[in-house]
Amino acid sequence: MKSVDPAIVREVESKTYESLAAAMRIKDKLANYQQVDDVIDGYLASIPEEEAEKKAAAKTVLKDLKEKVLRDEVLERGVRLDGRAFDEIRPIWTLVGVIPRTHGSAIFTRGETQALVTTTLGTSDDQQKIETVDGEFYKRFMLHYNFPPFSWAKSHSCAGPAAARSATARWPSALSRR
Repeated sequence: MKSVDPAIVREVESKTYESLAAAMRIKDKLANYQQVDDVIDGYLASIPEEEAEKKAAAKTVLKDLKEKVLRDEVLERGVRLDGRAFDEIRPIWTLVGVIPRTHGSAIFTRGETQALVTTTLGTSDDQQKIETVDGEFYKRFMLHYNFPPFSWAKSHSCAGPAAARSATARWPSALSRR
């Protein structure tokens, strides 16, 4: 990876650090993401199109700067970005037996994270056979994790790293009334 000119690093940090830190302190996740994107897009828009190399370097610096903001909040202010202390845990809400015809099902919510979990039991014939260079073995437990973009207000393809990103999922309101 090519190193970034220190002058660009200083410029990006001096022009965006405070507004980026303020945006990252917003407690509402979607509003936080939107404000962070606005800060980044606003700075990148200020770079002339003729300076494509500077714009590419600024994107790298901004990514690193987000990590620096997070680190500074934790080490200097002693809090997480959402304002909670390190020993503070959000309440959890659960409901079991929500889907018939499975061996087990549950919904849980903690903060803005929600999950619908199902369990199906099988016999030893249902094990997954794994073949490797060293031979084969069977896997009795399988976990399938699916977090499609539409579950957190995005509308792009279900392929690639964006599909695995953790964000807010919204369940039908009927489930919350049970």
